[in-house]
Amino acid sequence: MAEVPSEEAIFKAVAQHIGLPGEGSHLVSQALPVERSQVIDFRIDRSIEARTEIERSEPGSVDLSGRAAYDTIEDHHFEPPKDPTTPQRLTMVLRDSVREVVCVCEDGKTQCPRCTGSGRYDCPPTVVCEGCLGVEACTACAESANRKRGGGRPTSAQRASAQRTAGQRASGQGTSTQRASAQRASGGQAAGRRTSGQPEERVTCTTCGRPDAACPACRGRGVVPCPDCKGKGTVNCARCKASGVVEHPACGGKGRRTSWREGTIRHTPGSDEVSLPAKRPPYQVRRRMARVGDWKRTVLTGFHPLPDDVAPEHRAEIERRLVRRAREVARRVTIRHLNVVRVELVTEPNRVFYVFPGRERTEVVQLPSRRKVSRVATIATGLALVLLLVLVLSH
Repeated sequence: MAEVPSEEAIFKAVAQHIGLPGEGSHLVSQALPVERSQVIDFRIDRSIEARTEIERSEPGSVDLSGRAAYDTIEDHHFEPPKDPTTPQRLTMVLRDSVREVVCVCEDGKTQCPRCTGSGRYDCPPTVVCEGCLGVEACTACAESANRKRGGGRPTSAQRASAQRTAGQRASGQGTSTQRASAQRASGGQAAGRRTSGQPEERVTCTTCGRPDAACPACRGRGVVPCPDCKGKGTVNCARCKASGVVEHPACGGKGRRTSWREGTIRHTPGSDEVSLPAKRPPYQVRRRMARVGDWKRTVLTGFHPLPDDVAPEHRAEIERRLVRRAREVARRVTIRHLNVVRVELVTEPNRVFYVFPGRERTEVVQLPSRRKVSRVATIATGLALVLLLVLVLSH
């Protein structure tokens, strides 16, 4: 029943739908010219091929024996996918292009850029006291007092620098010891501010000897030994673990590199679809068609022409979409269509009938005619105006 019903079958189905006796042949003289149309859903799935070549290089010795070898990328055969919606990729090696070369480094190692090969780097022997930040190291010492080497009170620039970097250390910068110290300092600094000027929480200054005057952390010096180097002035390089050398990044520590020319063939899916005509039957009809319509479905593989049962008014639009694309290697065309007839009867001015082949019988969908819809809309508009007038007059 996929084909459009005959005129006899159309009017017979309409007669049965509205409950008229007989075969419906008497309705032919009462009918306006019927409107026939074909509803089509079209989809094309393509597989588009792309071929590329690049130079590759990786650290160490690379085993490429499992890859296919090719001579000319454009001439290498790669079977298109049976299902054009499935992506495919073939990675190959140009024959005789593999080269393994020794790296300029020595056995995969190179000088550590952090310590320049010494295994250690300079570190300040002292740091600003985390308890007082050098602001009130000793309440009794004069601001201009000279300090011994390594134990002098921090200058204003040192104190400002300490304040700027305290937050950086606490947020994760610096060594682990510095980070831990900075976290302790945040509490110590606050405690120092809270207890400043409270003699019972201070100790004897090691510089001036005044009791209950100095910060307990630095004992009046304003600085403490660096927790990283313990006051020695140098610290082991963490990057190279004091060895002075690190893995050479160019060869990944392997001491050699492998280079080759790589060719790749890709099959990438793409699709295009359209539903015709642009002006479809009413929603109620489309819903019934989708549920019980006897759609004819055609699937074309390869580059074949359209079937003959595609309506002439749709052929040009669909054939335009069937033009072969550049590097198209496979395709699948899916077409499903259903023929629909619109019937109007002179004796039934308030109704219009849509007839189409169903899976079990010829289906009929009845809808209000344009004339009835227009009349109902006019009546509804009039009632609304009357109601509005009543509301206005009542106020």
